[in-house]
Amino acid sequence: MGAAASYPGARRLPRVARHAEQRGGQYCAQMQSSGAIAQASPAAILDLQTTRQILADFPVSGVAMDFCAYDSFTSPTDIRPLVASVTGFNVTSTNVPTTGLTSTEIKQEVIELAVTFFGRVLNRGSDDDRPFEDCLSDRWKGQPEPEVKQQDLDDAEQHADDPD
Repeated sequence: MGAAASYPGARRLPRVARHAEQRGGQYCAQMQSSGAIAQASPAAILDLQTTRQILADFPVSGVAMDFCAYDSFTSPTDIRPLVASVTGFNVTSTNVPTTGLTSTEIKQEVIELAVTFFGRVLNRGSDDDRPFEDCLSDRWKGQPEPEVKQQDLDDAEQHADDPD
């Protein structure tokens, strides 16, 4: 987002880039795999630790319920009981992902924004100082600005150097 912000007339990227979590689909698959093993065997302590980390230990960068689709919790093994025991969150088909977008949808939308930015914005003439938002398709225009709280900024700064 630094390049977009420094380009003359550029505005902040639409909601998807601002809400995109640092984690992605690989974490959903890893949660399913490690969760199934941990749920099946009390001796699988490393799998339980992996599952806990994905479910609850990194709230600044997002937890699985924020970006994993329902089937990540139910297929091939239904790990919802484990999720509830670790987090207290009861996964249903209507409450995940909590952000409203799965990691797959976020990835596709970020690709579309990148193509727009690199294809339209960076390739325009020096006399074209339209804001970045004006170069977007109608689908992206008029997206609401995020509500950023000081606590969110403080938390992000505090965890900026955490290995993720």
